[in-house]
Amino acid sequence: MTVVIEQPTIMDRLLEAGLFVGAIFQLICIFAIIVLPTSVEEKNFEKNSIGTESLATSKVASHELSSGKGVRKRNKKNR
Repeated sequence: MTVVIEQPTIMDRLLEAGLFVGAIFQLICIFAIIVLPTSVEEKNFEKNSIGTESLATSKVASHELSSGKGVRKRNKKNR
């Protein structure tokens, strides 16, 4: 019993190279997700103080109460 192994064609080589490049790209993206958000969050934390965050949340809460949509949404979620 003999096994015949065909020589790789140009399309086979292109497919192999594309898969290799795609795997490297995925590894770079995963590395970026792990490393970059921590540095961005630290910068945002330094820029914002606790007072400005509470002011922004109070504006959103007062807008929801004045429009009545927030109350309706909460009632719908509670059902």
